[in-house]
Amino acid sequence: MARDFDKANVASTGACGLSIESILRCLVLKQTTPLSDHKLAFHLCASPTYRTFARLRAGQSPGKSARQATVRRIQPDTLSQIHRLLMSDWLAQDKGSLDALRIDSTVVGIHIARPLDSGLLEDGVRVLSREQPARPAMADDKAKVWIDEVEHYRGLLLRIIITYFNIENGNPTDATLYRPVLDACQADYPSTPESVVADGGYASHDHVRQARQRGVKRAVFNQSSGLGLHEMGVKEKTFAALRNFRTGVEGNISELKRVFGLDRARCKGQQGFNAYVWSSALTPTRQAAGETV
Repeated sequence: MARDFDKANVASTGACGLSIESILRCLVLKQTTPLSDHKLAFHLCASPTYRTFARLRAGQSPGKSARQATVRRIQPDTLSQIHRLLMSDWLAQDKGSLDALRIDSTVVGIHIARPLDSGLLEDGVRVLSREQPARPAMADDKAKVWIDEVEHYRGLLLRIIITYFNIENGNPTDATLYRPVLDACQADYPSTPESVVADGGYASHDHVRQARQRGVKRAVFNQSSGLGLHEMGVKEKTFAALRNFRTGVEGNISELKRVFGLDRARCKGQQGFNAYVWSSALTPTRQAAGETV
């Protein structure tokens, strides 16, 4: 562990840091108690039991941020070596045996939200808004860094932006709306999607045929309505993946309603209604293009 805490760049002034042993013991405490980071910091300050276990010296009370930053300097390889040393030591003391070996696997969750389209859309807009340049104008080197950041997040956000939007007269059935989407995609964009997935209300043999004529390899519908997987051009695993992908468009619609005003049009007349609805769809697209609010 000492190799992970190189003292070469540490100033000679300031508070005395934690010992190597204390750092490891703080890590163990965090993993073996149900305490939040804030509560653990409190107990390391006020609890004689916690302080004794962590081998803290008099006057040492590591705060949340300082303790987190220190513990995170321990490299994964270091922890792996410690584990191997412990195992070897226990075996040498006859506290364990390798006469029999059992094997299993598991998955571990990650502290990152599921990448739902609605959440990604909101996060992308939020990050681009936060990246707005400070005033007065930045110097050239800072401007380049800012431009690179905006380009990066804009590219990510454009991957989940709604690519087709249309206002219908009345409330037509889904069955009449499938072909217009394909036609618009073919007319407006340089390439045809390999997969198109829609709700069961759009499903028909004719729609599969129309999609194939436009170069779509997999025309999938959430509820097959008599269409087999072979006719839709997919295997069961691909069908399940595309079906799950389709649910993200509902999140996009929800995001437009909750964040961008699409829940209720507030302009009078047909022209005002259409302009209001289009403005709700246009706003996240403009922000994805780098125009921050």
